[in-house]
Amino acid sequence: MILGVLKKFFTTSIIERVVVVLLKELVKRTDSKIDDKIFNEIFGQIKPSEK
Repeated sequence: MILGVLKKFFTTSIIERVVVVLLKELVKRTDSKIDDKIFNEIFGQIKPSEK
């Protein structure tokens, strides 16, 4: 039972991180300013060294 809860927790955490990384890559690759603003409002600033 405890292993099931831990597995579900870590799986959810990993999926969330993958989604954020993929969204960050998508935002960096597009030239649209509106998606930059939306991403920054939801997830915080993109570091200048990353962009």
